[in-house]
Amino acid sequence: MQANTLIKWFNTRLYIIPVIVLTVLSFSQIGQSLEAADTTPAVDATAMEVDTTQSDFDVTVDIPAPEQNNGRCTSDPIRTTWFYKPPKNTSMSTVMKHFDIYVLTRDDEKFLAEVTNAGEGPVLQYIKYDAISDACFQAKKAKNTPCSCNIKPRANQVAWQQIDICTIRDEHPDWFLRDKSGNLMYWNEFVMMDPGNQGWREFWLSRIKQYQQQYPKWGGIFIDNMTTRFGLHSDTFIELQKYPTEKSYQDAVVSYLDWMQNEYFKPTNRLVYGNVSVRWGHTEPFLRYMEELDGAMDEFWAYPRTGYYSAKSWLPRVERAQKALERGKSMMLVSQGTQTDLNRQLFGLASYLLVAGDQIYFRYTSDKAYSQMWLYDNYKARLGTPLGYYTRSGNTFTRKFSNGTVTVNPETRKATITVKSATGGC
Repeated sequence: MQANTLIKWFNTRLYIIPVIVLTVLSFSQIGQSLEAADTTPAVDATAMEVDTTQSDFDVTVDIPAPEQNNGRCTSDPIRTTWFYKPPKNTSMSTVMKHFDIYVLTRDDEKFLAEVTNAGEGPVLQYIKYDAISDACFQAKKAKNTPCSCNIKPRANQVAWQQIDICTIRDEHPDWFLRDKSGNLMYWNEFVMMDPGNQGWREFWLSRIKQYQQQYPKWGGIFIDNMTTRFGLHSDTFIELQKYPTEKSYQDAVVSYLDWMQNEYFKPTNRLVYGNVSVRWGHTEPFLRYMEELDGAMDEFWAYPRTGYYSAKSWLPRVERAQKALERGKSMMLVSQGTQTDLNRQLFGLASYLLVAGDQIYFRYTSDKAYSQMWLYDNYKARLGTPLGYYTRSGNTFTRKFSNGTVTVNPETRKATITVKSATGGC
């Protein structure tokens, strides 16, 4: 199961039908429960300006799409990713009506089975490769200090047995990543590990194999925190004892990925995705990582957690996504914001549509609300198939589809999704 995902272009007829402009997102969405909304008839696609200043505007209403092809038209370019917590404000069966690829975590086997038994997926296991759980900071204690932490290790990493952290401390201290002075390095309750250490690699992969052989319906893994410049998840570069340059650290990560792919994932036809943290201007190392991955995530697509990127910073992200697709890779593009910021949601979605294709996925959410399903009517925009790559005129980026047009201006942070036919050929 590999993500060979070059964008496919199709020759399609244009329908001469009055234009409908989806200027924000919603045609009429007033508070209805998610479960009850499954029986709500689809709303007419009528041009309408939404007042985004309303503080009580409900954008979670679940309006069913056409039923063919799992509830979407075959010409619909918008594909969505679920990442990475089971839903809390709706059921998994409802999520499956609207999402295409899934990331869950160890201990989510119930939801894994629900998705895969329905023939949906793939479902990827969220896992850290760069750190292990050490809530009581036992790795800092002297060798042979008894393990006494009563906090259960996190499920998103491979050292899930209580004794693991002390065993590694006592028997494999070379597995830890260290700064220039030889100190252990922590991010919150996680202690960082050395991607170039073969012993650590083999332990990590043995745990992945053990778990995925027990639950074989996992379609692969999703590796978090894959950085192209090690800065301990901050903007301050940390000089490492073993990797004095950025490239030497990148080399270790690329070698790690190549080894794990050949050792297990390629032979078993499982996917490897990564949440690749790319610094501005690091397109070359990003593409090096992509050579070893089936897909990658941009968790801050189109804008950071708050505020916006400059146009100069926005464009390289679009170009990186396009280059990944041209290499047959997949992308998950996640835009962060508040649930009712409709202009922000539209800008993120339209930026995604500039590069949308068969294996590129989008989600508008908040990293504080990954377990919440937010649905927007513009997810149902029937744009049809793309007629080519995006084009640029001044500060405006445009992409044409068989049933509409998308424009994005990263300077003004304005976007439009224009649809010619409400059904898009459905």
